[in-house]
Amino acid sequence: MMAAGVSAFQDITPVSVWMAILYPPEQSASAGLAPAPTLHQQPVWMAALFPPEISAAELEPAPQPEPAPQPDLAPDLAPEPAPPQFPLQMEQHEIAVLPRAVFQGNVRLIRTIAAARSAITDILDLCSAQDTILGFDTETRPPKKNAPANPVAVLQFATGTVAWVFQVHTIATTTFPGVDPRVAVSRILHLLTPILCSPDILKVGAGLREDKNELESIMHCQLQGFRDYVSLAQFLGFRRPGLAGMGACVLGLRVVKKPWCYSNWEKARLTPEQITYAATDAWLSREVYCQVQQMI
Repeated sequence: MMAAGVSAFQDITPVSVWMAILYPPEQSASAGLAPAPTLHQQPVWMAALFPPEISAAELEPAPQPEPAPQPDLAPDLAPEPAPPQFPLQMEQHEIAVLPRAVFQGNVRLIRTIAAARSAITDILDLCSAQDTILGFDTETRPPKKNAPANPVAVLQFATGTVAWVFQVHTIATTTFPGVDPRVAVSRILHLLTPILCSPDILKVGAGLREDKNELESIMHCQLQGFRDYVSLAQFLGFRRPGLAGMGACVLGLRVVKKPWCYSNWEKARLTPEQITYAATDAWLSREVYCQVQQMI
């Protein structure tokens, strides 16, 4: 009976009662003993027999400190987007007051096959010595009404300081008299194959696809190393990606094309205005391309 009673007592007696029996508060105080340990201070053997209950608060994760609030910028203090480096479009009245684009470098006019070979060697030497970007353009005599297109009459390259203007038609007709002009021009253009067909010599300009297709149809070979900046200018948001529009926007120069672009480029003696126009077009193509490349 005693064992059963003790067992029943143990089953219903909380830990606090057993601690009160083992450590009476009055006796501990009168005897100068340390007060009875609390539940969390009980001996190891008691903790093993009677583990303290864990409260719900102890099971919850420790609260994380809230991030410090970020002060809102006042509307007038908010950062503004950076303005574009160049205007994306200029109106005609704005372009009209710009200085006229004129190439101020050295212009080499090539009218003979000997001069052509010498100029081609100079260009190749220059391009092999350093990474050179050549501005490129061609000029063609406008065809008569209902007549087939004429072959290329003038072809020009330019660096920042030198322009080479090849009078292809003149060289062809004087070197191969009596031969069909288109066949004669093809023969002269083949002298330029090391430049026109080299993927390592970069030739840049606006609307080069038409020029490239025309040259390939005459030369019967694939040209390489050509890069047209028009699509890139359109991607960057320029409204008028042609040479005149881009010259105004990125160079601040007014490009004058008429009446020279529609003049007779097959003449044996080009006028000074025609020569300057041809050199300027190739030079502008290079300068515009270099500026657009820096915007990528």
